[in-house]
Amino acid sequence: MLRSSIIVLSLFVLVGTANAAPIRYDFVSGSATVGVTIGGNPIASASTALDGTFITYDAMALSIDDFELTSTDNRIPLPFGSLAFDVTATPGAGYSSGPGTTTTVQLGPVAIDLDAVLSTFFPIPFSFDLTAQGPVGVDVAVSGDMAKFDISEMLFGFNKFRKNFAITLDVQFVGKAAGPAIPEPTSALLFAVGAGVVAIVIRRRMLAVEAV
Repeated sequence: MLRSSIIVLSLFVLVGTANAAPIRYDFVSGSATVGVTIGGNPIASASTALDGTFITYDAMALSIDDFELTSTDNRIPLPFGSLAFDVTATPGAGYSSGPGTTTTVQLGPVAIDLDAVLSTFFPIPFSFDLTAQGPVGVDVAVSGDMAKFDISEMLFGFNKFRKNFAITLDVQFVGKAAGPAIPEPTSALLFAVGAGVVAIVIRRRMLAVEAV
């Protein structure tokens, strides 16, 4: 009896392991802290709201497999005017992700699509595709079907108007699991094998009892 119980338990452990898969967390709430520097000197900082959209997290591999973050209709006051902008962040070319520590993930590069208007004496629109090479650190906390991601140390530099601009971006993203993980084919196979073993063990026990 003990042997059969161990077999069944082992099979269910294997099924649970096979079920582990990356989970997509859809946007619930979030914010970003945006800073602007010129020539390495901080000149402005502001908190903005995120609009969405998702982060796909693999808890077994401690990696973020995919993400898209958006923030629109933002405005940062500057000493000489203001900067209005929309920004979308996605994985950059050559993107990879992996464990930093037991509770953190590292990723990079991160690409942003920045559409902005710099207002001084008159509005100056501009658009850039910028990249933060990383590695970018992410603190991850998962509770039930909710997860919080604190993304820090994203630095995007560019030259404009003969000035060395840089944008720093720290993000807090809270998401909800899009749905239960879909069992992989190996999960279904292991479950079927486990059920078969249980049936055989029970049948043999019944036959042994009848023979006494």
